[in-house]
Amino acid sequence: MKKITDYLKSKHSNFCLRREPVDFPMSFHDSVFHLNEKHWNEVQKGSNNLYLKYEYLKAVEESQDNLSFRYMVFYKEKKPVAIAYVQVLQVKWSDSIKDQDCHPLKVGKNLLGDKSSKFLVCGNVFSSGENGFAHTSDLSVEEAYQALMNGLYRLRRSEKILGEVSSVIVKEFWEKSYDKLAIIKRFDYRDFEIEPNLVLKVKDKWESITGYLNDLTSKYKKKYKEVMKKSSTLVINELNAEEIINQKERIKFLFDAVHEKADFKFGHFDASGFYFMKKNLKKEFIFRAYYLDNLMVGFAAMFVNGSILDANYVGLDYDKNRDFGVYHRMLYDFVEVAIAKQCKELCYGRTASEIKSSIGATPVNMKIFMRHRNTLSNKLIKPLIKLIQPSSFEMRNPFKEDNIATI
Repeated sequence: MKKITDYLKSKHSNFCLRREPVDFPMSFHDSVFHLNEKHWNEVQKGSNNLYLKYEYLKAVEESQDNLSFRYMVFYKEKKPVAIAYVQVLQVKWSDSIKDQDCHPLKVGKNLLGDKSSKFLVCGNVFSSGENGFAHTSDLSVEEAYQALMNGLYRLRRSEKILGEVSSVIVKEFWEKSYDKLAIIKRFDYRDFEIEPNLVLKVKDKWESITGYLNDLTSKYKKKYKEVMKKSSTLVINELNAEEIINQKERIKFLFDAVHEKADFKFGHFDASGFYFMKKNLKKEFIFRAYYLDNLMVGFAAMFVNGSILDANYVGLDYDKNRDFGVYHRMLYDFVEVAIAKQCKELCYGRTASEIKSSIGATPVNMKIFMRHRNTLSNKLIKPLIKLIQPSSFEMRNPFKEDNIATI
């Protein structure tokens, strides 16, 4: 009986917390161009997060016609102390879930059919990491996230004018952040783990790709040489903004070829965005194109996010990839760029885990939080989520025992 009483008290306390107004004034905006740029940058610079940078957000908004955006700025004593970035997605489930026999996601697709759902995503569906919220040291973690939850609640209520919001998602947190996020659960958000991000720890002693190769076992050093030989006929160029826009149709074709292979597609990045990324971010965005007989057969897009190199986007001609090892070459090229840019980590993303582990990347768990607008439906999220478990794979270790690069 005591357990039941404690449980009910806890739920009542959380209920009251969710409806308790915070002391921080908030401003809401439907476009990055309506923001007070100075106020936004005051908070963003402290976070040093490229994906919250004003120039990056402009590039996304200018290119992604299939999304709408919301921005929040939180104040304390008239000083900006926190910022939040929200993407509004309309997801048609029949288009988002790939047809596959005997796959858990097929159960969800059959249940949902041609239904569509509106999501508020605090974060960025086009990048992995904690890219939707930042706050200054003027707020404690608990104060900051309580303000965020309150802001998201107000935003969800206001969105009803434009169509009911199915769910709010706060994405996505690295494993090292789990302990400090208990406050989000108190707002009745369900947390669940997604596919881990494959991350390579870049060693200080790797002054060039030679340093990296010296730490590989003979087996994987041989593999590297085989990939270099197989891809030796490729011509690799780094493109500027004008060159990107001139080849936008080919870039779109290559990018869509990769996107269509995904089991689950939550939002689709319009490839025209690469032009705006390069135009706005300059050296913080790198676009490498891979050519065979003057035809682009692949591309690799990278973001230099402080001390992290994010290898977020690739495009491939799969027929040429099979014969010339384009993708495998990209994975090694990412290492070379990360070393040249003196990055501490190389984030490969969540796909093709086995081949990325053969480069030296290790899986790092990630978690998102989700809340459905309806209390009963919110309870039903958990069993449905259990259908989508991170897939297992055979982990490779290419390093000598005394040179294992760990996170």
